[in-house]
Amino acid sequence: MEGKHPIYFVTFRLADSLPRELVVRVRKQREALEKTRAAGASVAADRARLQELRALLQKVERCLDSGLGACYMRDFRIAKIVADAIRHFHGKRYQVLAWCVMPNHVHVVFSTLGERKLEAILHSWKSF
Repeated sequence: MEGKHPIYFVTFRLADSLPRELVVRVRKQREALEKTRAAGASVAADRARLQELRALLQKVERCLDSGLGACYMRDFRIAKIVADAIRHFHGKRYQVLAWCVMPNHVHVVFSTLGERKLEAILHSWKSF
C-alpha cells in the first residue's frame, strides 16, 4: 500500500541466502493470502492465512540470520558499497530512518519523498 509518504520496512537478500524450497513456500503462502482476500473471505480466514504467513516469515528471518550462502556483505568493502547505495539519494528521493547491512541480507526503514515508487527505489539500491 502506498500513501503520500508511506513508511516502509524492506528486507532484500542475496540469491543464495535461503533454501529454494523455503522461497517457494513463502511465495505460495503469499499468493494464497492474496486469493483469500480477493475472494472476500471471512475475517477469520484472512487472519488465519496471515498468521501462517507470519510464522513462515519468521522462519525466513531465522534462516537469513543463520548466515546461509556466500555472505558477500561480510566483506566490509562490499557492505560499504551497499550502505553507500542506500545513503546516496537520502533526503532527495527518500528519507532513510534506519538500515542494517547483514552478511547476506539488508534491512531498511524509509519513507518516500515526492512521487517515488517503492520498486524504483529498490532498483536503485540493487543496481548502484
